[in-house]
Amino acid sequence: MKESSKESKERKNAPAAVAVSAGAGAYAQGGDADVERFINLFNGEMVEHNASIPTLYRLTPGYARMLRALVRDHSWEKVEEMVHHAAQSDFLNNHGRKPFLASAEWLLREENFIKVINGNYDNTADGWKPRDPIAERREREEAQRRYAREVEREEHERRMREREEWARGAVTYEEYQRMLKNGEV
Repeated sequence: MKESSKESKERKNAPAAVAVSAGAGAYAQGGDADVERFINLFNGEMVEHNASIPTLYRLTPGYARMLRALVRDHSWEKVEEMVHHAAQSDFLNNHGRKPFLASAEWLLREENFIKVINGNYDNTADGWKPRDPIAERREREEAQRRYAREVEREEHERRMREREEWARGAVTYEEYQRMLKNGEV
């Protein structure tokens, strides 16, 4: 679809990005209250929950439009809820089973926004911890050692029972040899 000349001029004259200074929250360019409110909310939640998601300093015009569409379609309360869920999610903060670190731009995409709101990335109640391959290997090796000790103990007990039976004369030496040969013992 072709762009009208008016839209083309507006796009060319639009600021490259809407930025927020790190200190006061004032805009370096533009003056969008929704974007400013989102950036302050986002950075505040990330700091409050000690999240790994990178700090947000500015939104490109495209992401600012995505934010305004989310607010229009879902409400500010849902946007705040999404930011809160994202700040607390282990998976979105690169503490999950698979390495992944979300960004503000990723969170603003509607399909991702809805997944976060629906709780797809919430932490589970069972207190899951990130996978540690070295600890898993140690646990496997220890389980193998326990199993080998158990088998060895059972084999030792079986041999001791056989010796006791033979010593008591329950079977003669020849009978014992025959039983061993036939696998009866």
